[in-house]
Amino acid sequence: MHTKRTAEKLQFGLECGIINFLIHTRAAQVMLIEFSVSNYLSFRDRQTFSMVAAPRLRKKENVFPAPVDGEKLPDLLKVAVIYGPNASGKSNFLKALGLVDRIARSVGDNSDLSLPVTPFKFDKELLEEPSVFELHFLCGRQRYEFHLAVTRERIIREKLAAYPAGKEIDILNASE
Repeated sequence: MHTKRTAEKLQFGLECGIINFLIHTRAAQVMLIEFSVSNYLSFRDRQTFSMVAAPRLRKKENVFPAPVDGEKLPDLLKVAVIYGPNASGKSNFLKALGLVDRIARSVGDNSDLSLPVTPFKFDKELLEEPSVFELHFLCGRQRYEFHLAVTRERIIREKLAAYPAGKEIDILNASE
């Protein structure tokens, strides 16, 4: 069962048009800044993939300024590679990113289907805790953050915030 979002919170997000715009448009380029995941498949503790350029990678040919209006963000990498030995979490990272995309696209879908979430299995205390995902991205020269805490049965918390001129504005903030 997906979380029962209150009609007014969902309506506010849809009236703003931003949720629909972010999910369905292909006109604006969406750029990943950072993605974090915890308690999901092989990720026990929070692991973060970041496109923010480290000082040693700040050569002009490797980075570009974040195209955002009204705030100064660090330079972002033009390209990144995920590599590592077998069974190190590369595929699980992509599954986590795909899960967030799938849930974000199901706005308003309160179906009774279980969510494809598998918590970290080697810590019994975490089996009943939600998997947590956090996505920082740019869309249409605007910075956004999407936070999601979810179990197989329900969405515990989801939040979408925009940062016009660096000031946080909640677009969607739903908790059970």
